[in-house]
Parts: sequence; C-alpha cells; structure tokens
Amino acid sequence: MLSQAYKRRQRAPDTAWATLELLFKGFEANKTAVLSMNWDTVFEQGLARAQNIRNFDYGCNASARRFSDGKLKGRVEDAEVLHILKPHGSVNWLYCDACRETFWVSPSQTEQVAQTLFRKRDWDIVLKGSKVTHPKILSPSCPHCGSDSLGTRFATFSYRKALDFPMHASSWQTGEAYLKTTGNWVFIGYSMPAADFEFKHLLKRVQITEEVRPHITVITGGSDADATVQRFRKFFGNVAGQRFEYTNGLDAAAMAHLEEIGVLSSNSL
Repeated sequence: MLSQAYKRRQRAPDTAWATLELLFKGFEANKTAVLSMNWDTVFEQGLARAQNIRNFDYGCNASARRFSDGKLKGRVEDAEVLHILKPHGSVNWLYCDACRETFWVSPSQTEQVAQTLFRKRDWDIVLKGSKVTHPKILSPSCPHCGSDSLGTRFATFSYRKALDFPMHASSWQTGEAYLKTTGNWVFIGYSMPAADFEFKHLLKRVQITEEVRPHITVITGGSDADATVQRFRKFFGNVAGQRFEYTNGLDAAAMAHLEEIGVLSSNSL
C-alpha cells in the first residue's frame, strides 16, 4: 500500500512533490543525518532518485543485502552514503529470530520483503473467496546463519511500543550520539504526539545535559500547525534567536533557512 500510494503521487506530482524533490536534490548527505519515526522509505528513494545515493547507514548494524533468485545475497555497497535512523523499524528490513542479525535491501525490493514475510497460510486467509492468486513466496532463509527465521519488527504508533530488539536499541543509541554532536535539530512534519514519550524523553535529556544547546527548527503545516508550534515551544522553551518556526510546510522561507544552516547546499533552490 505504501508503494502504491508513492507511485501514484510520483505519476501525478503536485506542488508539494516538486518542493520535496528540491529538498532531495539539495540535501547535504555528507554532513546531515536523518531520523525518521516512520517505516516508509520515502527519503531513501528520494536521495536515490535525486543524487544517486543508494547506500544507507541505518545506525543499527544492519547489513546490506539484495534479493537474487528468491534469496537474500551479498551486495557491494556504494561509497556515498546517507545516514538515516529508523528507531521504529523500516519496511525494507528483515530480522532473523535465530541469530538476531538485521538486513536491509534497496527500497525498490520492499515488495520482496513482503513476499518473504507472507507464507501460503497467510495468503490463504487474506485471499479467501477471491480469484486473485498470491505472488511468489520467497525463502525465509537467513543469509548469516541459514535458519528459516527471517521476519521483521515494527514499533507501532501506540503507548506500548515493542522496542526491546537489537536494531531498535542500536538505533536509539546512535540517535543519541548524533543529537549530542549537532548544533541544529530540524523537525519536518513531526507533531510530537503524546505516544512518543520515549523519544521526547531522549530529546529533552540531551537538550538539557549538553553544554551547547541546539537550535530548534520546526517546519509544519495544515490546520494543526499553530498547535504544533505551541507544543514545541512548551517542550523546548522559546529562546530568542535559537528557535525557527515555519507553518506553511516546505515553503520558500523554510527552504532558504535550511540552506542557511547547511542542510541544503548553497544555490540549490
């Protein structure tokens, strides 16, 4: 469903899509890291399309793999890399319950991840009464230990997230290290929901314990934009000269600010 929604918008791009393409085109991957609370691969696909960056460091010791002949096999990694963290998991990851290794594949092979996760009995239930035939079922064999134990792990959008797995723990540790070593935190399209109390605790702890306090940029939009800004002000404090708020999404002013603080390359707009 994620893939279908993405492709529909790609075939019929609107103004928001065009602006997003500018973000991907100018994004400074060599000095900016991304932390995504979602499972989708929109950012990875955007950087692959705009800058031909197809190597991703997820900060959780996940190994790069590719599907070949229905199995996960080794993959040669490109030199240029996007540092992107997914504390809640990602749709292009596979996890072995036996050896506890995590693997990632190109976003273009995400549907093959689904073909690995779904077994015949699952398709029988989903397609019961339908004339649709299920796609090819791929091997759940782990490329590291050989066990038929490949699955996945997602932390769902609830107050009780299942975060006690190796890839989640590593992602959170890497995220904390990144937050401690940057002077600018940029929040794009994040409303700071109450259910993300673990993440909010991490942000506040790092903010108040580091000697140099980060500058906070909030880029939001929609009917709830003003309420979102108020939540950020209440949470981080409203410090003059260190808070930047944009309530019309990635408009010209927001993009110019991202260029000014080095998230986007100069003259990329």
